[in-house]
Formats: sequence, C-alpha cells, structure tokens
Amino acid sequence: MYGSQTGQAKAIAEDIAEKAPSHDLEAELHCADEVDKKFNLSNEDLFVLICSTTGEGEAPDNASKFLRRIKKKTLPENFYANLRYSILGLGDTNYTNFCNCPKEFHKRLRELGANTFYEPGWADDGIGLDIVCDPWIEGLWPALSKQKGIVKNDADPINNNETASEKQEKPNDDRKDGPATDDATSVTTAEEATPGLRHSTPPLSVAALSVPTASIPYLSLTWDHESTFTSPNTYHNGCAFPSSSSSVFQAPLKKCWRLTSDDAVKTALDVCVDTRGTPLETYAPGDAFGLVCPNPLPEVDLLLHRLFHPDSLHPDPRPSADTPFVLSLLENSAKVNAEVPQFIPSPVTARYLFSHLLDFRALPKKLVLRSLAENCSREEEKRRLLELSSKQGSKAYDLYLRQAGLGVVDVLCAFPSCAPPLERLVELLPRLQARSYSISSSPLRSKGFVHFVFNIVEMGESEDLVAKPRRGVCTGWLDKLTKDIQKKGQPIFDDVGAELVSSLSVSHLKLLNLPLFTKPNPHFHPPEDLSRPLLMVGPGTGVAPFLGFLQSREKMMEVQQKTCSEVGSTWLFYGCRHKDRDFLYKDEFERLERSGVLTHLVTSFSRDQNSESDGVKAGDKAPAPKYVQHRVHEQSEEVANLLSDSSAMVFVCGDARNMARNVNDAFIDVLMKCRSLTKMAALNHLAEMRDQKRYLQDVWA
Repeated sequence: MYGSQTGQAKAIAEDIAEKAPSHDLEAELHCADEVDKKFNLSNEDLFVLICSTTGEGEAPDNASKFLRRIKKKTLPENFYANLRYSILGLGDTNYTNFCNCPKEFHKRLRELGANTFYEPGWADDGIGLDIVCDPWIEGLWPALSKQKGIVKNDADPINNNETASEKQEKPNDDRKDGPATDDATSVTTAEEATPGLRHSTPPLSVAALSVPTASIPYLSLTWDHESTFTSPNTYHNGCAFPSSSSSVFQAPLKKCWRLTSDDAVKTALDVCVDTRGTPLETYAPGDAFGLVCPNPLPEVDLLLHRLFHPDSLHPDPRPSADTPFVLSLLENSAKVNAEVPQFIPSPVTARYLFSHLLDFRALPKKLVLRSLAENCSREEEKRRLLELSSKQGSKAYDLYLRQAGLGVVDVLCAFPSCAPPLERLVELLPRLQARSYSISSSPLRSKGFVHFVFNIVEMGESEDLVAKPRRGVCTGWLDKLTKDIQKKGQPIFDDVGAELVSSLSVSHLKLLNLPLFTKPNPHFHPPEDLSRPLLMVGPGTGVAPFLGFLQSREKMMEVQQKTCSEVGSTWLFYGCRHKDRDFLYKDEFERLERSGVLTHLVTSFSRDQNSESDGVKAGDKAPAPKYVQHRVHEQSEEVANLLSDSSAMVFVCGDARNMARNVNDAFIDVLMKCRSLTKMAALNHLAEMRDQKRYLQDVWA
C-alpha cells in the first residue's frame, strides 16, 4: 500500500510490486484509502506500507482517511492481531515532524495488535531518499521470503550481498559486450582520466557492480502525421495538482516591484496579480497558491535538438519535435497498474511535452540512470551510467549528480551515445510540478489583488550543467516575464485596481497572465481574537505571510475600534544581509511599527556588523547579532514570556534547512535559561504548543 502526495511513495510501491514475482511472491498494489473499499486489511496477514508526509506532518491526501479510520477509539486492541507489517516512511529532516505520518501509522498499528516482520525504515529526502530506501528494499525481499516460507537454493541469484532485484554488472570478464579493460578510449579504465561525471577511475572502474533492475517498459508511441496539434486550453490536461483546492485559472499580472538594490546578493521581486472574479479572490492571511510554470525555453530547445537532430545516434530516426503522437499502453507489459499519464493530452508533441509537462531538471534517480544505460551505443558510456546507478557508485552519484544539481537533460548531453526512445523518457521523467508561494498581502487591505514575493534563484555552476548560470525554473521565468514592467521601489497595497499600467498595450497585458490555483494553508493563520499576542519569525522572503497578518490586524483594529493598548503585542523577528540592500517591505513594516500595530520589530543584518542601528555603539568590538536566532537569545526574557503565555501564538516561516531548526533550538535555550526547564521539559513544552496549534511553521528546504 502507498500514501503519496507527489508520487514518490507510489512509484516506490509500484516498483516493489513489479519485482515481487522475481522473488516468487505475488503482490497486490493499493492506495491506502482503498482499505475497506477494495479489501479488508483485518483479513490480511502481511502488508507493506510506503508512505510520505506532507504539510505540518499530515498524511498525504490519499492516506488521510485510512489514518483517521484506524485512529478510532472504538477499535479493539486486537483489531489487527493477525497482521504482520513493515513501513518505509519518506520524510525530510529539514522539517520538524520528520516522517510524522508513517510513524503515526506505525504507532497505531502496534496499538491495534499488529506486529512488524521487518524493521521500518525512515528515508530522509534532505540527504537523499535512496540512502535508506535502497538498502531497506534490498533487505525487504529476504524478510518477505522468510514470512512466506520460501527457501532459496544455491542457484538463487542472491549472493555477494546482491538481491534478485539487482543485476551484477562486471567489467570485462566473460561478458561479450563488456567494456574492454585495455581500451584506451574507455572512460572507466583510462589511467589518465580525471574522475568526473563522464569518467571514473579504479577501484570503481574495475569493480563488479550491483545495479537496480531496469524498470519495465509499459508505453507505446504512435506518430500521428495526419493531425495538427494545438496547445490545449487546460493545463496538464485538467489534472489536479497535489494539495490544490481549485482548478487552474488565469490571473492578470498587474505590477512588479524590485525590492532589492542593484548590488544586493539576491534579487527579490514583489508581484501583484488581479484575482477579482477568481477562486483566489477570497483567501486568508497565511494562505498560499500554486503557480504553473513552463520549463526554460533554451533548455527545452537543447533537449529537443539532442533528441531529434538528424545526426542523432538513435537507431530509429524520428519525425520532428512538432509532430503529434499518441501514447498507449504496451501490450503484454508486466508493469503493475500501468496507465498512460493522465496529465498528458492526446495527441501531444515532444515540444509541448518537454515545455510544459515533464520535469527534466529533477535529479534523475538511480533507476533512471540504469534505464538510460541500456540505450547507450558506446560501451564506455553504458558502463559509466551503470556505475553511477550502482551501490558501489553511490559516492560518485552524490558528488557528480546530486551535489551538482544535474537533471536528465544534463546527463543526455554528457553521454552523447545515449538515445532513449521518447516513450521511455515519458515513463522515466516525473511530472513538472507547480511552485507554491505565500501571499504577502491582506484581503482586507488589497481587495481583489494578491501580492507575493520571491528571490530569483541562481543555481551552482557545475561544468556539467548545460545552462550556466542556471536559474530557478519558476523564478527565472517570472523574472523574464516581468522584465518590461519591473519597477524599483516599495509596492503599493492600496487602490491597486485604480493604477493603470499605461506603458503596456492591451495586447501585451493579455499575455501577462499567470496560471494559478488555490492552496489554502489549513492552520497557518493569525487568530481572530486580537487580544492574543503574536511572535513571528520570518527572515528573507519568509516574512511574506506576516505582512498579510499585520495588515489584516490593522484593518480589524479599525473595524473593532481597538487601540494598540487594547490588543495583544506583536513581535516580528526579521533578518537579511544588508539593511540598505535587501530589507524586504522595509517602509511598510516601519509604518506598521510606528502605528503600533507591530509593537516590536527586531531586525538583524548578517553583513552589517558593528553598526549603531544594530545596538552596537561606535568603538565596540562585539559583533552585532547576525541572524534571527541570535536576536531571540538577545530578547530571551520577552520571548520566554510569550512561549509561556497560553494565549500567545508563534509562527515561523522560511528556510527549513537551517533557520527553522536554529530558531527552535533558540526557543529551547530560552526556556531552559529563563524558566529553569530541563532540555526535555523544554522540548515537551514546544511539542505541546505544536499539538495545540500555537507553534506553527511554514518552511521549505
């Protein structure tokens, strides 16, 4: 069974189900919410659950009903007494509630009498899911075989720590098609080769390899020369995106402000869109939305040139990238629950497919590299891709692909003899996902309009990247789209509708539409009770929702005729590099502070040290606090009061990898210092606040 929000857990479950017959096992594949619909789990004796976590540790959409069902207190303690199970949880340690949902399943199943037959695994996407997933799945097969009483004989391919789900690839021993060890052109054995994406050196280049079994083909492609393809009116063939609560709609882009100076390290843009008459016209402060974006055109053209160029080494020359084709299921495929991806229209062209639907920037999984290796005509390139997909090549995979940020387009350009059929790429590449943005305005202040802010992402500069410098897929597109209307300065939040973009023609305005869908944030909202104090921590673009919080609070105070002394205090901890270069929404926050709506604006500027504005007098040697967690320590008594106040709410938004974790540690230190709590007591106090929805995070890695 699987519980999957974006498809990763589902893909792993499908792979396990497909490989079961090679281990003399038969598997049924089900979505978790199909329990008690298509089968009764209490009648089963053995099952495996692959499950991810979404949001604040919640269950994926297709597993939430099952979790609620087994949490019913009316269930007897022996409800699953006959059940043996194991769980592979997918999570990310950059987030607070790591693998929370699968761990909840694990806890509840044990409470209901079920027993594990194999130790659960908790995979961390922060360092790479495969680090846990691969060995966990490898060990799953003998554990399952033991439960089913299957005895392996000496002829079984499981040996040398290699499972039947893996194939042992050796250098030129007795393989006819193996790369020759004395071939001077071989990338795997040339003594003078410098290790890199394309080249390896001993011991890897001469090692026997344990590689995953290539995935099972299941799609067939038919070129439709008679049809004319027209871009569809719907996005992704009308298929819903994960966590969406509406269909995709068009919202006119009205304004764009550049919030940072020319010499800032990062460029931040505030974009205002017209949401009147759309599902996003009504929202709550703290909500987000999804934005559907295309792939970068230069990289699309490069990939299409690579796949369709007349000099391509592909054995079967294809029509052009603009020739329509139809996908169908391959007859007699052993793929479990095979289906043509529903988000791909029929017919479709390769140009539209790679421009709008498939993610060729995503880190290719080892199984993808294994499959690409089968489509190399040069043995040295095949060998190198097999190395990168193998257990023995894990360090090389991490160094040359994961850390370098490479995608399939980079791999195909690095290995010119690799010529996978187009339908194979459709099978291997994930769906291009929408990007999520927090709303940085209030519906009470900017009626019918929504603001959002983002940094233009700049990637690394690995020599193997086909586009350098590489920009974020969505932020790079938004920057290009708004170039002609970007304006330096502070955004306008009042009477946006009255502002006319006189410099743009009507025809140009029609082109500046953003495809959006609503994506409510279920808990990350300010309280309606204005007497409750707020503690907000949001450095960089993480400050976005808090501007909406405070603007709404200001309007609510006006309507309720409340003075600043009649409402709870509001604290905002904000940080950036330079006060004069990248202080986002500076004028608006300082105005809110002057008005008393924001009672405490606590800032830290990590590159502006020893400045008097940061509380350090001229001549002092002590550095000013660099980051928001340092400011939390500095304001420890006030922060401790807020953390101890049962009516106060704490919100943290921004980077999960460092900031959120460091701020949480600072809260623990503050409670230990100012309330004399032990570390365990402080941890329990914060956990209780989370359970009561008084300590909320909206963070991303």
